[in-house]
Amino acid sequence: MRVATFNIESLDAPVAPRAGVLRPMLERLDADIVCLQEVNAQHVPGSRDRVFAALDELMKGTRYEQFDRAATHLTGRAGPADVHNLVTLSRFPIRTSRQILHDLVAPIETRLVTSAAAQTGEMPIKFDRPA
Repeated sequence: MRVATFNIESLDAPVAPRAGVLRPMLERLDADIVCLQEVNAQHVPGSRDRVFAALDELMKGTRYEQFDRAATHLTGRAGPADVHNLVTLSRFPIRTSRQILHDLVAPIETRLVTSAAAQTGEMPIKFDRPA
């Protein structure tokens, strides 16, 4: 079994030149499972949900276009977050998936010290990226 992993932050800025370089590399890997980090989702006019348009463009015409897909999503919604999504592509059927949020322990609270105007009170530090 071949597993590949990539961070594809900023794939969508613009996608065409990046896809032209990445597609042949992905094809040469001949991976059974591809794990992608920091996958941005694009806005669809007239919809509040975002889609993986740049990712779909990258996978177009490759063996991975037909792979099963599991992805993280916004809490309380089915669609992906704007940025920092995780996507798994699998040649094998994905029977179930779930995402784990960092909510087992309450966020720590801190008061930022900067050269800007003083912050009033403490603020929670949250990790926005699910597993």
